[in-house]
Amino acid sequence: MDEVYNSNVMLAQCITFLSEKSISVQKTEPPYVFFDYNILNRNLHCVFAVGEGNDPNYCRFIIPNLEAVQGDNNINDVVGQITAEHKAGKAFMVGGKVWLSVECFVYSTENIKSLYDRMFSVLVKICQKYLQYN
Repeated sequence: MDEVYNSNVMLAQCITFLSEKSISVQKTEPPYVFFDYNILNRNLHCVFAVGEGNDPNYCRFIIPNLEAVQGDNNINDVVGQITAEHKAGKAFMVGGKVWLSVECFVYSTENIKSLYDRMFSVLVKICQKYLQYN
């Protein structure tokens, strides 16, 4: 399977996965799918990405720019703890804002919906943990 086909299949399968969870896709711009999701009464802008950086096997769910951080000395401890406690889940700072992601490498699209479901559930869990901290 060539790189373009693989990425396109994974994007299409992600769109189907989101649709089956009653999540509306806002926009698709390969290699990205943009959608909103409500976590703890906050409507969050989320992204699914596949094949970034010329790596067709890499994919991730992302909550970019979750929250701007100003003067919180504990934030590095919080994002570090979230990253350490959750498999494939990451919390990190970009330009003074908290980002969350769940990342993996995919070498087969067999059972991809189960993988997306696991990835997405980890994303929701780490987001809940971060939001409950605040």
